[in-house]
Amino acid sequence: MIVHGRIAACLKVRRKKRTFAHMEKDNIKNMNIYQTLAVFVHGFFEAFAMGVLDDACCGMPKADRLSRKNVKQTMLAYYEHIGSTFFDQMFYAVAQLAYDDAEAAVAEVRLRCGSDATIPDYMRVACREQSVYDAMLAEYKRDFGALLSGVIPSAASHVADRVRGDGEARIGTERAIRLLVRIVVRTYIKALRMSDGGQHRLDQVSLVSMLASNLCLLVHDSAIDGDFNTLDELLAYVCGGEANYAVMTEELNSAMSEQLGQQPS
Repeated sequence: MIVHGRIAACLKVRRKKRTFAHMEKDNIKNMNIYQTLAVFVHGFFEAFAMGVLDDACCGMPKADRLSRKNVKQTMLAYYEHIGSTFFDQMFYAVAQLAYDDAEAAVAEVRLRCGSDATIPDYMRVACREQSVYDAMLAEYKRDFGALLSGVIPSAASHVADRVRGDGEARIGTERAIRLLVRIVVRTYIKALRMSDGGQHRLDQVSLVSMLASNLCLLVHDSAIDGDFNTLDELLAYVCGGEANYAVMTEELNSAMSEQLGQQPS
């Protein structure tokens, strides 16, 4: 891992031995498209919210930063950026759930809508099936609505309220992990850099906490529950085993290097 230190304290890692041999996930079997899509949307909104909050309220204690008033006011201030950022970060990720080749989704949009295609047109085609698009809209409205009311949706509320359905994505666990890591990292850093006058200081605790929580939702469809010896052990658990943990770490290092090598536009 590239990040340690106070992250472990944030995640409240405790001592209890665990093994992961029985928890390796089948990377060949495809994911459920509704579960995976719901986690992608949840991860996007949590990452966007934490990015703008960590920048706008960087001098505040974490608890004050996440107060209902702060969350509501900050999200209202960045309301107009949500739609375009969602499209930028989500189109290709969502298309890979429904197509063997994401470029086929782009070609389909051009065929159907021509040069007048809107963001909803692109996302509808990316989802491919109307039921999947409806599920994406429901998750979008639920998460966005919660943020505008001053609440960052919890992992437990996500599990309880997410849209459910039957249908396979075109990808397995490994690819889903890679896409989720990129959604969270890229969205968080983009949101962190949105203000003109902020410090744009990345908070590793926020980032790794979000990754751990959303990976657990993706792989286990549950909130994190249990005691762990170390941060590495926790992350191996949420990823579904050591092999997926290695995939996550590789993708995180790649995404971080890519993003931190870019200057804010």
